[in-house]
Amino acid sequence: MDCSQFDDAETHPQSLFCVQVRDDGLEVGASVTLTKLLELLQEMVKVQKEYKTASCKAFIEQLRWFAGAQIRNVSSIGGNICTASPISDLNPLWIAAGASFTVVSQGQCSRTVDAKDFFLGYRKVNLQKTEILASVFLPWTRPFEYVKEFKQAHRRDDDIALVNAGLRVALTQIDGAGWFVKEISLAYGGVAAMVLCATKTQEFLKGKPWNQQTLDQALSYLQKEIVIASNAPGGMVEFRRSLISSFFFKFFLFTTYKLEADASFVHGLPESYRSAVAQYIKEPSHGVQLFQTLANGTAVGLPLQHQSASLQVRY
Repeated sequence: MDCSQFDDAETHPQSLFCVQVRDDGLEVGASVTLTKLLELLQEMVKVQKEYKTASCKAFIEQLRWFAGAQIRNVSSIGGNICTASPISDLNPLWIAAGASFTVVSQGQCSRTVDAKDFFLGYRKVNLQKTEILASVFLPWTRPFEYVKEFKQAHRRDDDIALVNAGLRVALTQIDGAGWFVKEISLAYGGVAAMVLCATKTQEFLKGKPWNQQTLDQALSYLQKEIVIASNAPGGMVEFRRSLISSFFFKFFLFTTYKLEADASFVHGLPESYRSAVAQYIKEPSHGVQLFQTLANGTAVGLPLQHQSASLQVRY
């Protein structure tokens, strides 16, 4: 991105608007808007190798349902992150994708904080009074590394999440014995006062084979590790609890079918399961209005001229 257009050092410091495409990932200034971020990620999907952009695709899909276009046009990446909302659509993905944040202070000193360590509590982040979030670094994904976003709200468009999640897994093949979990990150929003990582479930899954038995055991761990209190704000507790398991189940299916396409993985899942991971495509809205045209009268079918119309319209 050309940063020369931001020549006002006080209101538009260049470093907060710059984008740098690096060999190991993408660094984006904290003041870049969400609309610009979406456009940038879409461009990266076109020009980078496919296996590198798994995180990019997850962010693109999540941004489709993030607020409305007017909000995305003016909202910055840094502002959304530092708000530290427990139902943020993007913060679970930053954590799951292994992102890191660059923080700077008045003395120009900088430090790097992993996204998983940045959120400390309800709307509380790892920033001192003299510090600001300067940039976000999103690493490229590796071969056989998969990232998926999830969001459940009352409606798809312009609505806050009941529960959302960012899930990532890196798989490796060991001596032809099958595929095993090398790394995994499970981050959930809308389940507590801040985004939660299922650390115990992650530890259990490391080194485990990617199969149905592991799925069943992981679901059992998740149900015990992430528990929404019965009096939690927002209500709908039983439904939200079910979403925690549902998201991981759909992530297992998503990853399995990706692995099938990338490495001819034989999974033995029923064909009907594919519908659970099919991408939702919203059809354009349309409608039809039928009415009878009257030969006489000024109601249906014939225009009724406003008294001042001739003064308002130039012939």
